[in-house]
Formats: sequence, structure tokens, C-alpha cells
Amino acid sequence: MMDQNYSLDVIKHLKRFDGKYFITWRHNMEMMFTLKNLRPIVEGLIIETVQQFEEVEDNQLVINAAEIEEWRMRDCYGRFLIFNSCDETRKFALLNSRNSHEMWTRLETQYLQRAADNKHLLHRDFLNLRPTAGEDIMVHITALESMATELNDLGVNITEHDLITTIMCSLPARFGFLASTWDNIPDNERSMDALRARIFSEQRRIELRRIEEQASLPPPPERNNSALQANGIKRTPFIRNARGGRGRANGSRDIVNRDTA
Repeated sequence: MMDQNYSLDVIKHLKRFDGKYFITWRHNMEMMFTLKNLRPIVEGLIIETVQQFEEVEDNQLVINAAEIEEWRMRDCYGRFLIFNSCDETRKFALLNSRNSHEMWTRLETQYLQRAADNKHLLHRDFLNLRPTAGEDIMVHITALESMATELNDLGVNITEHDLITTIMCSLPARFGFLASTWDNIPDNERSMDALRARIFSEQRRIELRRIEEQASLPPPPERNNSALQANGIKRTPFIRNARGGRGRANGSRDIVNRDTA
């Protein structure tokens, strides 16, 4: 086995778990545990080996000390990654865990049960989710896919057909052409991969059309001082009054008023 790199870089760009979307966060963490060869330890499949002794010249020597030390180092790294992947509130609840398996079990017990209790709310959000203004449509689709995965993990059967139907119903009006062409595709060719590719192509087509429409617009008319003067319009200068404000130049009117007085 390769020497382990005990670094936090692997979770540097991972969003800290704040009590929401546990299924998605757990999926990321499980991939990371697999990458770092920690998953059997975190899931409790490999536990710490009991010390084995051998008597050598009337001394009891531990003959598996290296194996025990390796397990403890890997377990410590697992605790290190789990602890630093959580926000401060979740960290506080993990302080008394003795090993990475206890940490992981505590999180799963608490948040999987909470997710199961709220699965009807998640299902409702899945059906009603719509892209926000300015949001990349592919980000919206990824969010729906993540919610479908989470619902399936909770026992709510979301088929690929259900996911495709939900996505098509949630698309903005500008994707109307895609909706009409999708109905003409044979049923055996309607897959998430095909839908994802078509949505991406349609998004590019919409963006190119928007750029072409902007380029075809006439330039706005220029307004400058010479044009205003040509139409007989004079721009009256502004000067600051004694109180520091701005007002129209009225020096000549003040002189006439003084002469009249």
C-alpha cells in the first residue's frame, strides 16, 4: 500500500456539513474515504487488532505493534477528516467519539433518521423545485438529480422516468422548443444522458440567439452639447452657492435686483 498522505487538502473544497443535505455530503465523504483507503475503518469493518505478546528472554514483547500503530494512524486520519468536514455545531457533538467509526455512526444515526422523518418534505421540494433567475440550467438539473438520489436512499422510489418528467416540467419557457422535440423521441431513447446533452445544446443555441439579437439592435443615438446647441437648446451651468449646494447661475439676475433697489 502506498504511504498515506495525512493532509486536509482532500476536503479543502468540500462544503462543511451544517446539518442539511446529509445524503449528498455523506456521498462525497464516502468517495473520499475510498480514495484514502479509510472506508473499512470508518465503517467498522476493520477494528483495532488486539495486542499479541511473545516472550523473549523473560520479557513480554508485542509482536504486532506495527500493525496496531498503522491502524491507529489511519483511524486518527479518518477522525481528522470527519471532524474538519463539519461546522462548529456538528464538531461539538463529535468531541466524545473514541474513533472514526463512532463519529461516523453518530452522524448517520442522527441525520439519516432526521432525513427519513422529513422525506415527504424532500419529495415535495423535488417536485416543486424551479431554477432561479440567472441560474445555470445544468446546476438546476444536478440539484434535482441529487434530490432523486437522496429520496431513493430513503426508500422513495424515483425512477429515471420520474426524474426526466420532473426536469421537463421545471424547465423555463425559453426551453419550449426542446419540450416539443423531446416528445418525438422514441421511448427507448429517452434517458438522462440524452436529456442532459439536449438541454446543454439548447442552452447554447439560446445563448447564441441572444448574442445575435443584441448585435442586430441599432446603436443608441448620441447626445452631446453640439447637438443640443444646434437645436437651439442652451445648457445652463451650475455653480455652488454659499451653503455648498448646487444651483443655476443667477449672477446677472442679482445685479439687476440690486440696481432696481
